[in-house]
Amino acid sequence: PPSYAGTVANGVTTSDWGAYDRAFTFLGARAPVGPPVCGPLGEAAVTTCRCEAGAGGGTVWGSGPYTADSDICTAALHAGVIGPGGGEVTLRRLPGQSAYAATSANGVQTLGYGSYGESFDFGVKD
Repeated sequence: PPSYAGTVANGVTTSDWGAYDRAFTFLGARAPVGPPVCGPLGEAAVTTCRCEAGAGGGTVWGSGPYTADSDICTAALHAGVIGPGGGEVTLRRLPGQSAYAATSANGVQTLGYGSYGESFDFGVKD
C-alpha cells in the first residue's frame, strides 16, 4: 500500500507510516476474547462463561438452583443475571436437590423436576 494509517484496537496502538515494499494481513476468524461461550455444565466447581445475544431458548428445570442439565444461558435469563443482549455469567456447581420448583421470571418459564444428582446456581457464594 502507498501508506499505512495508525489505529487503536484490542489494547494496541499502531502508528501511521508511509510507503513500504511489504505488508501482511491475517486471514480467518478472529480469536474469541474473554470467557468461552457457555455450553453444558463442566466439572469445575466455579465456571465463568458468556451467553451470546439472543441465547436462551433451551430447557431449564428448577428456579435456582437449577438441574445440572439445564441450559445455562436460559437459566441466566430466568435468574436475571443477563438480559436478552447476553453477557458474562459465573456459576457454581452445587449438590443435587430433592426437588426443583417451576417458576416464571424475566420471560422464562422453567419446569419442575424431582430429585436430581447435581445442580448449579449463579454467583460465587461462600
